[in-house]
Amino acid sequence: MGDMTQDVQSGEVTARDPSWWRISRFFVPLAVQAFSQSLTYLLVASIVSHGRLGAQEQAAFAQGNALLFLLGALGGGMITTGMVFGRSRTGMENFHRLSLRIAGVVAVLQALVCVQPFAHITFTSMLGLEGDLARVARLTTLLGIPMQFVFFVRNRSTALLYNEKKSGLSNMGTMARIAFTAVLAPIFVKAGLTGFFWGSVAMTLPVVAETLIAEALSRPYRLALPDDDSCEKAPIAKQFHFTIPLSMGGIMLSLSTVMVAVFLSRVDEGGYTLPVHYIMMGVINPLGFAAMRMQAVAIAFPPDLCSRRRLRRFCLVAGLALSAVPLLFTVPVVARWYFGSVQNLDAAGIGMATRAMAVVAVIPLLQALRGHAEGMAALRRRPNAIMAGQAMYLASIVILLFSLLETRAVPGYLMGGVSVMVAIAISQLTVRAALVWNDFEDSYGDPSRRAPGISGQPR
Repeated sequence: MGDMTQDVQSGEVTARDPSWWRISRFFVPLAVQAFSQSLTYLLVASIVSHGRLGAQEQAAFAQGNALLFLLGALGGGMITTGMVFGRSRTGMENFHRLSLRIAGVVAVLQALVCVQPFAHITFTSMLGLEGDLARVARLTTLLGIPMQFVFFVRNRSTALLYNEKKSGLSNMGTMARIAFTAVLAPIFVKAGLTGFFWGSVAMTLPVVAETLIAEALSRPYRLALPDDDSCEKAPIAKQFHFTIPLSMGGIMLSLSTVMVAVFLSRVDEGGYTLPVHYIMMGVINPLGFAAMRMQAVAIAFPPDLCSRRRLRRFCLVAGLALSAVPLLFTVPVVARWYFGSVQNLDAAGIGMATRAMAVVAVIPLLQALRGHAEGMAALRRRPNAIMAGQAMYLASIVILLFSLLETRAVPGYLMGGVSVMVAIAISQLTVRAALVWNDFEDSYGDPSRRAPGISGQPR
């Protein structure tokens, strides 16, 4: 029936309900964009792993980037905030100013953590790195400041294009970024420009290019935004208060990555534990980030526009499709090529990475379910529900890692992946439980406490 289906509320057929094709046309570019953004890291990892310290240098580089993203998580909820409040010209400009202010704070913190005595506390005492490896992680974090700032600049164009359902245009800048990185990576390796420094260069330059393209593509839509008395002005203070719980949740998510490194650095399995974990998660994370774009889909196609059941079914199908991809890396010829030739692991490391990939292949499906739950919470302006889920994620990670470290129930190279997998499931169940409770309050509680914007058209 094309775009016709049963309305969730009335049971009647409505032509407003978008088809699977329309939802897919919005989601697929977002998924490709998220995957491509993370795929650039895989290409950069091939530059770093061919450096002087080999796979160990790549592991230290990954830990430096984990700290970089932890600090960047101070603005972890900015895209969602922009989608909710950036529906007028004033609201979008206030959003952009807030992004730049947070970017400045993050840049200062990122510089401070790289100088003594904070550097020793962070990279040696906390992350357990010594000598050259501590130096690699510290300088990686410092070199990432320009890239971090540009990411915040990009928030405006990303949120704007998502609201306009122009995910294909948003994807064009990202595809240019991945193409640029794909060209740089083999050139750098063949020219001997390897190691963490050149890896940082290869990450930063394509991000700058992507941001410039996205700004140019989004400008006509930004100029066309309405700005009259009927529009929400969304002052900076209001957007900041909405962002705080989301950003705190993002900090907890990023902190979990650091916690994984803290625990795994205490596991001695012949130097394989951290390299295998980061190389395996280097494949899983791009797919998980793609699956998390279900959050944007839930906001763009709210319940008054798309039936809940249709959206949930789409979420399941998309998650299953993304979870099938990691299984390709368990095929021997693919495993030998990627884990061996590209990531420079030996035969024992290849076997560990292959087994790990088979175990954690379900993560993209779990991330899709989590993204859908968080999107519904954002739509209802319930950022506390999202933060609760992310707090449970961090708590679950720590408890599971501690338990596995003590019991050695699974090999060290699997500890991180298994903990992440279980924590994601617990996180999305927590968000859904919070939404059920909110529904109960909305139905039987004080009407004045009901969430605004539940129809998907924020006021």
